[in-house]
Amino acid sequence: MQHIEEHIYSWYALSKGFLNLSSPTFENLVFRFVEGACSLSKNAKLVDFERALDKFRVQYLNEFLFRTIATPETVLFMDKFKEFSEKKKKQKKDFVEIFHILNSFYKTSVGGTYIGIPLLCSFEKDIKNAPAYYNRWFYDQVMQKRKEFNIDSNKCVVCGGKSTKEIIIGRMFCPAECVPSCNKCVVEKTDVLKSYLASTEAYCIPKAPAGLVKHLGDFFKVLISFSSSDLDNLKDIRLSLDEHGARVLHENKLLKSKNIEQAKEISNLETFQGRMLEENRDSQLAIDRMNDVQEKTSRQFLSCEKAYYEIRAKFQVNYRVLDDLRRRYQDSIREQWRYYNILKERGIVL
Repeated sequence: MQHIEEHIYSWYALSKGFLNLSSPTFENLVFRFVEGACSLSKNAKLVDFERALDKFRVQYLNEFLFRTIATPETVLFMDKFKEFSEKKKKQKKDFVEIFHILNSFYKTSVGGTYIGIPLLCSFEKDIKNAPAYYNRWFYDQVMQKRKEFNIDSNKCVVCGGKSTKEIIIGRMFCPAECVPSCNKCVVEKTDVLKSYLASTEAYCIPKAPAGLVKHLGDFFKVLISFSSSDLDNLKDIRLSLDEHGARVLHENKLLKSKNIEQAKEISNLETFQGRMLEENRDSQLAIDRMNDVQEKTSRQFLSCEKAYYEIRAKFQVNYRVLDDLRRRYQDSIREQWRYYNILKERGIVL
């Protein structure tokens, strides 16, 4: 395999991007929509559009709305989505239009696009089966840059004749760091090509950790050596691998047995946890009822306390009125006795 490092770098960058798709970001949501749209054939029927949209809504949109806070971008996206959903009768042209509108929210993703399709859509988890992503890295974006610099991918940048290959003028073999050339010309870095390289720097393949590159590089070198080995060597290697495989298989069986036991323990713990949660719910309900009773009693107590202070205030007012009446009554009696004694002294009364 040619360009092993580029193959590892591009696959590693895509694998990181693939893992990051689980993050609830608006960019990942839009990518998932574009991914579903790209899976439709050119002759897709109405039912195909409906299934793709339902799959996007169930698998990605509902969870995204539940886990995130609205932003101006998401509000605009959802407004378009709701406007379409509220249509009673939807025809194929309506689906084509909404897919075009929602696709316009897509900006970029790891690896850019290749012939209109995000490179991340074709990610292969097994690096052995992965295509040469480095040849497609930000392909569409780089082709646009070539147009800006009047570089025709079908013509040699030196003589203008028919191009037969891509020549590296940067660090790695990828569209951003290569230019078309023929078999006769030698490509030199002119000022124009230097400017071109500077403009495509954002579209270059990022490097992977050195340890991973060495490990996978050695792995691919071994595969290449296998393809060039004679039959006897391959048989010896197969016997060695069979022996190693038997040991690994035995170890896997032991691990599988342990996994089954651990799964049973986890199941028992989950059952116990379920009972505890149920008991906790019952206890919480009892506590809630007690809190309700306490709150009701507290309200009744406050009502009684208020009534008590009102009655006491009225009693104090009435007491002062009665005390005043008693004082006035006693004063009246004393005044009557004084008046009686005056009359008696004058002999008017006996």
